[in-house]
Amino acid sequence: MDQWIEVMKEQIPIGHYTLYFTYGESASIVYLLDEVQEVLVEIKFGGILAVQELNRRKFTKGLNPSIQFVESDFRNIIYRIIHGKFYEEVNESCSGLLEFYEAEHYIIVCEDSVFEFIVWDLQYIRCFRNA
Repeated sequence: MDQWIEVMKEQIPIGHYTLYFTYGESASIVYLLDEVQEVLVEIKFGGILAVQELNRRKFTKGLNPSIQFVESDFRNIIYRIIHGKFYEEVNESCSGLLEFYEAEHYIIVCEDSVFEFIVWDLQYIRCFRNA
């Protein structure tokens, strides 16, 4: 059973975010932008190993566990996932290397999509607001 852990709970406002990211083996940056609330979130991972985008409009609620959870219990923008389906699938396809290197699984909720990232580690998250 997967476990969802809220990251930076109540520090990043719920909003309509657009996601941009650059990625590499050693460092990756994810930007979330909400133009209406004028909020920019910067997330630095120590390298993105796998990415999956799930369009919330195309998937039905029961089809994917990530979409189902977000649609029914959405309270946060970023979650750390333990024993998630995407992590298990990627780990199996690379002969258990994700577990060996202790890679981490994160989900980021945006306007129309849910992004799943498998990363080396989470280095920092910064939230900027136009005051």
